[in-house]
Amino acid sequence: MSTRHRGHRPLIAGAAVVAAVLLMAGCGESEQERQAARSASSASEAAASSAAAAASSAAAQSSAAAASSAAAAAVAAAEASRSAAAQALASAAQSSRDADASRAVAAEQQSQDAAAAAAGSAAEAAAAAAAAGGPNADPDTPGEDDDSRCENNPQYADEQPIGMRADAAAAYVAAAAAANAQGILMCLADGKRSRAQQQATYDEYVIQYGQGMADLYVLPPEKSAHVQGLAVDVQPYAAYAWLEGTRGALGWCRIYDNEAWHFEYSLSFTTAGCPARLPHPGA
Repeated sequence: MSTRHRGHRPLIAGAAVVAAVLLMAGCGESEQERQAARSASSASEAAASSAAAAASSAAAQSSAAAASSAAAAAVAAAEASRSAAAQALASAAQSSRDADASRAVAAEQQSQDAAAAAAGSAAEAAAAAAAAGGPNADPDTPGEDDDSRCENNPQYADEQPIGMRADAAAAYVAAAAAANAQGILMCLADGKRSRAQQQATYDEYVIQYGQGMADLYVLPPEKSAHVQGLAVDVQPYAAYAWLEGTRGALGWCRIYDNEAWHFEYSLSFTTAGCPARLPHPGA
């Protein structure tokens, strides 16, 4: 063996001694110390896990809060949209109502203008006939009685104002035209009667209803405005209600409380208005 190899032995022996010392030191560690080390390690791991869980929970809460805020914003936006839509619908409905009201006012004005024009024509025709000094109606001339029926309302008769005094006939034609201009159909249920026709009507009422009732609705020939050619019975209800509403402007006035359909003519009604009504013809 050469001297070079022997020179390394002290180094190897020293390393062995150090290793032995370290081993002995490790072997000298007590069981309590090892358990303490393991406990410390477990506590450190638990703390790290708890910290991670807390961070995860905080992130989840933050995300939930953000989602809740976004949802609330979406609900508010939807509510604002519904409110705007409702306001738009209300505005459109109001505009439609305003337009309808404007059209109604315009139509009413046109109707009034037409009625005024017809009333003027009636007054002019009546005045012209009166000025011409035409004769009074012949009391023995009968009115038309050919069973002609009212247009669109055939339950009522519709005579022509034949045999009436000229100014009254002209005024009736003008009144019917004025009513028609406002969409009112006026039918002449009864106009001129002769003395014989009036007497026959009176006698019929006496037979059917008795003398007392006849005197409430039918006058004897010498007192009847129908015989004089100055009275009309108009139908249907809308027509006589409308004519009463003219308050004499067309020359026609309702005379009796119990006969809403009976009107009599006088040129004076166009300026003085209608006289106070009587309760019935026999009053």
